[in-house]
Amino acid sequence: MDMKEESWINHHIDMYNFFGGVPLMCICDNCKTAVISHKKYEEIILNPAYYEMAEYYETAIVPARVRHPKDKKGSVGYMTRQIIARLRDVRFSTLTELNTRIMEEVNKLNDKPFQKETIQEIMYLKMKKKNICLHFLNCHMNMLSGKSYCIF
Repeated sequence: MDMKEESWINHHIDMYNFFGGVPLMCICDNCKTAVISHKKYEEIILNPAYYEMAEYYETAIVPARVRHPKDKKGSVGYMTRQIIARLRDVRFSTLTELNTRIMEEVNKLNDKPFQKETIQEIMYLKMKKKNICLHFLNCHMNMLSGKSYCIF
């Protein structure tokens, strides 16, 4: 994956299609592909093409705070340790094979039992987690209109 403008935007579109919706707010890194200027006490200037895509999908782009890696690194580090590190020595011949394996690892992570909980508590918490996720998706995502954004 490269960080060129077209790739950056296409990956966002792929993500929206994968989830079947668009988050109301997207927190991004401060890379030049996304953010032209992010100075303290000044207006944030986004890359025009990225801003256009956000307008099309009616989502707010909020760059992470400068010099505050905890804004984004916590979840990135967790996913890296739990999923990507398990696959670091595996060779994949196709992107589909890689994506399938990543989804298997995500499902394993989601199905991982809680420590020191009874079966009844685990089932209750999993059902609650599933309902919270569905509620979150309904409350914090706009459904896709059907036609994807076209970059150029």
